[in-house]
Amino acid sequence: MWRRASESELNQLLGRAEALLGRWRYSLTARGALCIEPVGPELAAEEIGGFLRLLLDVFEAEPPTEVIFDLGQVEQLGPSWTLVLAMLIDFAQKIDAPCSVAGVHGQPAAAASLYNRSPMVARLLAANPRVSLNDQRRSA
Repeated sequence: MWRRASESELNQLLGRAEALLGRWRYSLTARGALCIEPVGPELAAEEIGGFLRLLLDVFEAEPPTEVIFDLGQVEQLGPSWTLVLAMLIDFAQKIDAPCSVAGVHGQPAAAASLYNRSPMVARLLAANPRVSLNDQRRSA
């Protein structure tokens, strides 16, 4: 049997949800593409994990026509950078829409270059004409 959450617990839950959503900018284009941009210089696995789970739930019945992650403001993937990349790969495999990553530079580009032989990472980065892994690797 479920116990009823207290008002304090509900407020804490709402606070965490607001903090999670406030960490992202997102928009839907007229043709149905979902554009997602994390705000701030660091992207941690905990932040992206919760957000990606939420997106999968929201778009389970009717996914967007495309999903574009713009990492232009991200300077650093948190301490678990391999997990961040794995989560993006997992999300791209689960959602029924083409996914791409744009704006990769600095440490995220260097981290992604380690996965250069991964067909899924190559697909994520090559799917967007605004990003080239080879160009980004030179700048990292």
